[in-house]
Amino acid sequence: MKLTECPLCGSRKLRSRTGGYPAKIGKKRVLFPGIQYCVCEACGERFLSDEAMIVLQEYRLKKRKVA
Repeated sequence: MKLTECPLCGSRKLRSRTGGYPAKIGKKRVLFPGIQYCVCEACGERFLSDEAMIVLQEYRLKKRKVA
């Protein structure tokens, strides 16, 4: 993930992180381990890597098929 500036606030204070990422799937909150994302230290917004988005989307699709 190569963001150099926050798309929301324009800050250059972005930090790359890997770890637990909380997401709301339907009415349930799920913690995804080992997710890559960036955090803007100015506004707090988080931005997922492409790989992380795929993981979350696959989980949502899997849960939708089960329901």
